[in-house]
Amino acid sequence: MIKVAVAQYDVGFHQSWQQYQHKINSWVDQAVKQNAQLLLFPEYFSMELASFDEPVYRSLDKQLEAMQTLLEPFLDLYRKLAIKHQVYMQA
Repeated sequence: MIKVAVAQYDVGFHQSWQQYQHKINSWVDQAVKQNAQLLLFPEYFSMELASFDEPVYRSLDKQLEAMQTLLEPFLDLYRKLAIKHQVYMQA
Protein backbone atom coordinates (compact mmCIF):
# COMPACT_ATOMS: atom_id res chain seq x y z
CA MET A 1 0.00 0.00 0.00
CA ILE A 2 1.18 3.51 -0.80
CA LYS A 3 0.13 6.70 0.98
CA VAL A 4 -0.67 9.62 -1.32
CA ALA A 5 -0.60 13.31 -0.38
CA VAL A 6 -2.75 15.54 -2.57
CA ALA A 7 -2.31 19.29 -2.18
CA GLN A 8 -5.13 21.78 -2.02
CA TYR A 9 -2.54 24.35 -2.86
CA ASP A 10 -2.86 28.06 -2.20
CA VAL A 11 -1.28 29.97 -5.08
CA GLY A 12 0.50 32.99 -3.69
CA PHE A 13 2.96 35.70 -4.62
CA HIS A 14 6.68 35.49 -3.89
CA GLN A 15 9.42 38.07 -3.99
CA SER A 16 12.13 35.56 -4.91
CA TRP A 17 13.01 32.02 -5.90
CA GLN A 18 14.18 31.46 -2.30
CA GLN A 19 10.70 32.26 -0.94
CA TYR A 20 9.18 29.82 -3.42
CA GLN A 21 11.68 27.12 -2.38
CA HIS A 22 10.86 27.69 1.27
CA LYS A 23 7.14 27.21 0.63
CA ILE A 24 7.68 24.02 -1.38
CA ASN A 25 10.04 22.63 1.26
CA SER A 26 7.37 23.25 3.90
CA TRP A 27 4.68 21.49 1.85
CA VAL A 28 6.93 18.50 1.20
CA ASP A 29 8.04 18.31 4.85
CA GLN A 30 4.41 18.32 5.97
CA ALA A 31 3.51 15.46 3.62
CA VAL A 32 6.57 13.43 4.60
CA LYS A 33 5.76 13.83 8.31
CA GLN A 34 2.41 12.20 7.51
CA ASN A 35 4.24 9.28 5.87
CA ALA A 36 3.18 10.14 2.33
CA GLN A 37 5.14 8.36 -0.38
CA LEU A 38 3.56 9.96 -3.46
CA LEU A 39 3.07 13.74 -3.45
CA LEU A 40 0.70 15.22 -6.02
CA PHE A 41 0.61 18.94 -6.80
CA PRO A 42 -2.13 20.59 -8.90
CA GLU A 43 -1.29 21.66 -12.44
CA TYR A 44 -1.64 25.39 -11.75
CA PHE A 45 0.68 25.54 -8.73
CA SER A 46 3.70 26.37 -10.89
CA MET A 47 2.07 29.68 -11.87
CA GLU A 48 3.63 31.09 -8.70
CA LEU A 49 6.92 31.10 -10.60
CA ALA A 50 5.61 34.08 -12.55
CA SER A 51 4.87 36.10 -9.40
CA PHE A 52 8.40 37.40 -8.86
CA ASP A 53 7.81 40.41 -11.12
CA GLU A 54 4.51 42.35 -11.30
CA PRO A 55 4.61 43.18 -15.04
CA VAL A 56 5.14 39.48 -15.72
CA TYR A 57 2.22 38.15 -13.70
CA ARG A 58 -0.12 40.61 -15.36
CA SER A 59 0.52 39.06 -18.80
CA LEU A 60 -0.07 35.37 -19.62
CA ASP A 61 2.46 35.50 -22.47
CA LYS A 62 5.10 36.93 -20.16
CA GLN A 63 4.20 34.39 -17.45
CA LEU A 64 4.73 31.45 -19.77
CA GLU A 65 8.03 32.89 -20.98
CA ALA A 66 9.26 33.64 -17.44
CA MET A 67 8.33 30.16 -16.25
CA GLN A 68 10.50 28.60 -18.94
CA THR A 69 13.56 30.41 -17.59
CA LEU A 70 13.02 28.61 -14.28
CA LEU A 71 12.43 25.13 -15.70
CA GLU A 72 15.85 23.73 -14.78
CA PRO A 73 15.89 25.09 -11.19
CA PHE A 74 12.26 23.91 -10.81
CA LEU A 75 13.09 20.36 -11.92
CA ASP A 76 16.25 20.36 -9.80
CA LEU A 77 14.33 21.43 -6.68
CA TYR A 78 11.78 18.64 -6.99
CA ARG A 79 14.40 16.06 -7.96
CA LYS A 80 16.48 16.88 -4.88
CA LEU A 81 13.47 16.84 -2.56
CA ALA A 82 12.31 13.48 -3.92
CA ILE A 83 15.76 11.98 -3.39
CA LYS A 84 16.20 13.55 0.05
CA HIS A 85 12.86 12.26 1.33
CA GLN A 86 12.73 9.06 -0.75
CA VAL A 87 9.31 9.94 -2.19
CA TYR A 88 7.72 10.27 -5.61
CA MET A 89 6.41 13.65 -6.69
CA GLN A 90 4.15 14.74 -9.50
CA ALA A 91 5.09 18.39 -9.78
